[in-house]
Amino acid sequence: MKIESPRSPTNAECFSRPKRKALCIGIKSNKDLNKSSLKRVLGAHNDAHKMAEFLKRKGFEVNTMLDDEQGPLPTRNNIRKAIQKLTAGARHGDRFFFSYSGHGTQIDNEDGRELDHLDEVILPYDATVKKGYSHHDRNRWDRDTIIIDNELHDWLVDTLPSETYLTVVLDTCCSGTAMDLKFIRHVDENSSKDCSNISDGSNVPSIIPGRNGDTIPHHTRRRSLVIRGFSLDHLNLQPEPKDGPMVYCWSACPDSEESYGNESGGLFSQVCVNHAMAWVDCFDKPCPTKLTVRAAISDIHRILEDRERDINNELSRRGKAPLKIHTAQVGISAYQSLRRALL
Repeated sequence: MKIESPRSPTNAECFSRPKRKALCIGIKSNKDLNKSSLKRVLGAHNDAHKMAEFLKRKGFEVNTMLDDEQGPLPTRNNIRKAIQKLTAGARHGDRFFFSYSGHGTQIDNEDGRELDHLDEVILPYDATVKKGYSHHDRNRWDRDTIIIDNELHDWLVDTLPSETYLTVVLDTCCSGTAMDLKFIRHVDENSSKDCSNISDGSNVPSIIPGRNGDTIPHHTRRRSLVIRGFSLDHLNLQPEPKDGPMVYCWSACPDSEESYGNESGGLFSQVCVNHAMAWVDCFDKPCPTKLTVRAAISDIHRILEDRERDINNELSRRGKAPLKIHTAQVGISAYQSLRRALL
């Protein structure tokens, strides 16, 4: 039997265009929704569809998973298989995208590696409440049916080779560190100074969908913002990677807070895709850069802050309590390449 030596790649293969692949997940309802006291996430499917449409315009091949009986349900096992398919055959230069819109929560951490002693989790369609547990108990979820932050990191990040790029968007509650990336950056909420109601002298309003489908004008304003950050790895268990994938995780809110949305979709997803032009710019470059990431998080914060003001003005007119929309966060896998931009 003749044994042939491995074939060397052709020039065409060596210089082939990098892949752009995405997985967008939207889960309105979980199987144990009634037992868990959770409400339906009415805009989750819209988030996935709109994100997919945006990514297709940017040249991504997109797989969408919804709990709508039209395809494989977004169960824990099916999500893991879809992630494996997403990253299969990853090579230098490839760009990947993962988004999740649905329920997120926290459970007690068991390995002592979390500063707050809690793990962040996302809830697949088949997330199951354990028998005998109160719906007020954070540990009511069967761990074999949910996806813990450590697992999401293992499935998405650890399978990627060096010089690949992964962007993650988590429009869900308790999502601040849900990818377990080492470094976190966010805008200091006390650093924002409203300098003017005029944006470059134009004062032209843009429109963001309101909570009941109505539209409320919002204005871009100049502000002085301070970027803060910290290392998630307080035990220094993860050495600074010298050669690995570059991963960004855009989260709708800090770990201890809730995200906001309505039938139109999650506010964070809407802001990113439709209004945060600096965030959109990240996809128009060969890879995200220090400056685009800094500009994007500042842009998102400004718009969310304005949106909070618009929503609360509307709620006040209706005699309802005000809403607090917390600042978004970005997790980063490697600190060194962003040091000058984010300090």
